[in-house]
Amino acid sequence: MFTLFNKSKNKINIYKYVQLNSKSFLNKHFYSNINNNLRHQSVLLETATKIILETQLEKSDFNSSYIIDATFGAGGHTRKLLEKNPNISVLAIDRDETAFSHSEFQQMQDEFKDRLDFVCGPFSKLESYQKECKYHKQGKVVSAILFDLGVSSMQLDNRERGFSFRPTHDAPLDMRMSKQQQISAEYVVNSMSTEMLTSIFLKYGQEKFAERIAHSICARREKNPILTTHELIK
Repeated sequence: MFTLFNKSKNKINIYKYVQLNSKSFLNKHFYSNINNNLRHQSVLLETATKIILETQLEKSDFNSSYIIDATFGAGGHTRKLLEKNPNISVLAIDRDETAFSHSEFQQMQDEFKDRLDFVCGPFSKLESYQKECKYHKQGKVVSAILFDLGVSSMQLDNRERGFSFRPTHDAPLDMRMSKQQQISAEYVVNSMSTEMLTSIFLKYGQEKFAERIAHSICARREKNPILTTHELIK
């Protein structure tokens, strides 16, 4: 799901777009471009940038404001915005530190220089990041906040991250969005009670068979710990 908060004429406009997770969509956006290291295509790229650009009162508004990309990822939305208008500045946020270590981000830093700032962390702390960023200290205000919500191919396609259940991607059961997080999926699956697992599956996965799955996991781990993605599938 793509969500955009845009401030215009003293009111907040919220745009939400839901892209159905159909097989054709996954093949197009998640599993295509296998020769590309990131293998990621930004969802609703043209729509998102068009909304931000067209709802500003004047182009000069960008001189006194900046945009927050709360889910930077591979940087597709941020790059498009920076290319569209030379007055736009962007604060990029992502909790996955690898988002800021790949070559595309380093190229963007060289290309856009002072118009791009970034912070590594969860967007739940967005307010504190906003207050500490250089644009805020320059007196600029936030004109729009962009969220591209949902799992990213940057995690799915990296076997070592332990997110994918694809047969060719067996890996340690990690699933951390950031290596700075201490608790991994392996710990959750092998340490938490049936009740706690059921609650997690219901609350965060809306899984109707949550209790049955939780009982199966607890029965399986009594024999041996569940350590890989394939073992969890079984």
